[in-house]
Amino acid sequence: MSIGIIQGRLTPSHGIIQKFPDKQWLEEFSIAKKLGLDYVELLADASFNKENPLWTGEKLNGVQQGLIQNGLIPYSLCVDHIMSRPLTVGDLSEQEKSYQDLITIIKHGSLCGVTHFILPFLEGASLKDNKEMIVRGRDVLFRLLKDIPGHSSFFCIETDLSMEEHEELLQELGDQIGICYDTGNRNYFGYVPSEEIIYFGARIFHIHIKDKNKDGKNVLLGEGLVDFDAVFKSLATIHYKNAFTLETNRGDNEVDTAKRHLIFLKDLITNYLISKD
Repeated sequence: MSIGIIQGRLTPSHGIIQKFPDKQWLEEFSIAKKLGLDYVELLADASFNKENPLWTGEKLNGVQQGLIQNGLIPYSLCVDHIMSRPLTVGDLSEQEKSYQDLITIIKHGSLCGVTHFILPFLEGASLKDNKEMIVRGRDVLFRLLKDIPGHSSFFCIETDLSMEEHEELLQELGDQIGICYDTGNRNYFGYVPSEEIIYFGARIFHIHIKDKNKDGKNVLLGEGLVDFDAVFKSLATIHYKNAFTLETNRGDNEVDTAKRHLIFLKDLITNYLISKD
């Protein structure tokens, strides 16, 4: 069972929660190795970033070599730009530009060996309570499967949809598309993670580990409202064996906090998952 961390959470971010580490991205691979993490979940920022190889296509060999040299697996990539530039927007020209950027980022990620692509249909890209938008979202995902053929890429959607709306979105999409389950977000949206995990079962391809308080703030693991014991009991029930990405609060010191969160997560895995194998 692999454990990673979202790119940018091991370096200073000047108060920005989700931030590509710019000139420190190679250094961050080294920090991840020292912490004993298995991978760094690559991040394609919310807008074009000339420092980010996933956006520019430059220095992709450097990304590959950095991962290899630090013993990290090229596992997942979170594509954040689709939240600020929704793939379902009514302006077809803007929709197409966003989609083509998505395809470019996926291809760059694939060249680095990435297999799991996280697609957040959240915030400005939310499909919730809108059947027309859900249909548009499903059409986009069908198109994506045609444009990225084969079975080496898996697309993990993260949404604020209800369980029933998820079923509507995912119907007939096949086994390349599943769910990225975010523990903090789903709890904050008012859902019950322990129940949803049982419901979704094998549809959960990937998990973001996060804790949030009643105000929706990303807080240190164990200090928010998520019942992690209940979450992991349900993960044991569905025999979850895929990866976990720490998408967590940085605390006062990014590296020290990551160490604390890694211990927290490993204890849960040991107590509920490894002992159940």
